Amino acid sequence: EKPEVSPPKKESSSGNDKKEVIKNKDCRYDIVFVIDASGSLRKRYQHQLEIASKLIDKFNFEKSQIGVIRYSGRKRSKVAISLGSKHTKEEFNAEFLHMPFMGGTTYTDEALDKAFEEITGPNIRADALPLVIVFTDGFSQPDPTESAKKIHAKSIPTFAIGITDGQIVNENELKSIASTPKNVFLDSNINELEQLFVKLSENC
Repeated sequence: EKPEVSPPKKESSSGNDKKEVIKNKDCRYDIVFVIDASGSLRKRYQHQLEIASKLIDKFNFEKSQIGVIRYSGRKRSKVAISLGSKHTKEEFNAEFLHMPFMGGTTYTDEALDKAFEEITGPNIRADALPLVIVFTDGFSQPDPTESAKKIHAKSIPTFAIGITDGQIVNENELKSIASTPKNVFLDSNINELEQLFVKLSENC
């Protein structure tokens, strides 16, 4: 059986409070990470990458495809690692952890549009469950809600993670990005997300 994530009581105004199935019985996942590399994340950027790398470690790497979008300002959302890329785990980690910082403004809407293209594109596998995992402080210049809704409309579980390191994050925007408010995490409770991802790769 596929475990489900129960929806929260009606506390979300974005309409993204429905049930989600986030377990693939064969532990096959197509995952797109969206990494905010804008100026406000300068001091937290490497920490973001390290936490994301720990999350990746919770999945069965051989059965997963992992893509990465790195972004900052307008027209600066880039596919850093394509879902179709072939890497060993060591090669992936070396490339991922050394992605350069960008700086500049924050166009999370464009990054989510790019993630949508990847997570619905030709490299997606029919027998894999797609996931989108967004790292940002939630201070996008354009509102990313409509771009996030396109992903939600495809019933793709979407997680929003804010790394504070003593800095402010906009939790309201994180809630609008996530497919359910339960999918919003900060560094204070990131261990709960790690435990969830461990369960996703059990019994395979």
